[in-house]
Amino acid sequence: MSICSKKNIGYLAYLFLVIFFGTELFLQFITDKNDNYYIFPPNQKFLRVTNSDFTPGVHRDAYFEANEFGIRADSYDKKFKQNILILGGSTAIDEFLHQELTWANQLQTILNSHAHWNPTWVGNLGKSARHSGHHLDYMQRIVPYMPKPDYILILLGANDLQLALRSSYRKLSADEELMFNYAIHPDTSFISNFGIYRFYRKMKLWRLREKYAFVGGSEGIKIWRECRQSVQEVRHINILPDSREQHQYMKDNLQKIVSLARDYNAKIVLITQPTLWNVASTDAEKSLLISGGVGPNTSWCKEKKYYSLSALTNGISAINQITKDFCSENKLKCIDLANLLPPSVKYFFDDMHFNENGARRVAEIVADNLME
Repeated sequence: MSICSKKNIGYLAYLFLVIFFGTELFLQFITDKNDNYYIFPPNQKFLRVTNSDFTPGVHRDAYFEANEFGIRADSYDKKFKQNILILGGSTAIDEFLHQELTWANQLQTILNSHAHWNPTWVGNLGKSARHSGHHLDYMQRIVPYMPKPDYILILLGANDLQLALRSSYRKLSADEELMFNYAIHPDTSFISNFGIYRFYRKMKLWRLREKYAFVGGSEGIKIWRECRQSVQEVRHINILPDSREQHQYMKDNLQKIVSLARDYNAKIVLITQPTLWNVASTDAEKSLLISGGVGPNTSWCKEKKYYSLSALTNGISAINQITKDFCSENKLKCIDLANLLPPSVKYFFDDMHFNENGARRVAEIVADNLME
């Protein structure tokens, strides 16, 4: 190789290093490392297309927006004098409802219409399929970087019941559980120290947001409903499995949540789980049911084994009694929403999810109880 060729290679290598380190230095300034876990990607936006044939009582497509904290709520402003955090599953997040129509958003509007509560911020830490174990995890990983809460509302029951029934969930490892629970994880890997990698990841996430700006709608509800409705009631399972271990798991989680809430001097308010499950349900109400399958929800349509309406009614009643007893034993405020919201097609579009009218009524009930 000639001396000239060696010099050219040397110049190219030098130029590459200058460009690489210059780019790395620049990107270090414009791409921050993730220091926290986030439930949803901060500032994520998408539109879930709905169909009132599948989700009766839902008349608008569901615009979804996560704020800077990665939760479905308005951006935070220091003007707020009182802060409320909500923990819950799909009945807290109201994923099929437009942002303005969720009960959490309407609760904020109602409270701010009263002088004593104005201005109040409601932060919704809900996410579908989250049970009491996940709520505890959010108390440990998410609440510490939230605005200091004055109230923590916890709507729970349906997912703890499904966990007790071995329904809907599949067994996950600790790492899989973290992946399931959070969209964004802290940057602890070696490669995350490089600004070039963080910029690549940011662009990849941006592309995904663009790709899924409009996401699938309520077709899954239709499929699950057709699967359950195809199984005759006489073939439903009437006997619940032994749930004592899972009931104790829920109590232990609640106790730990209350202990953590004391660090913030926050008032805990537990909310019982309302559902459409009722042994006196009409045919119209029964026709909306989709849940209660045996095993992971991915296998419901294949196995076609479902718990009966009476079994589900008894199961959720036992879970709600645990919530009420826990409130009494620990002198906590309890809103018995299961008793205050009738099991009617007027309020639900399936087993436990609120339609627009239902979310409005839930917001009114919760607001009335908080303002007592």
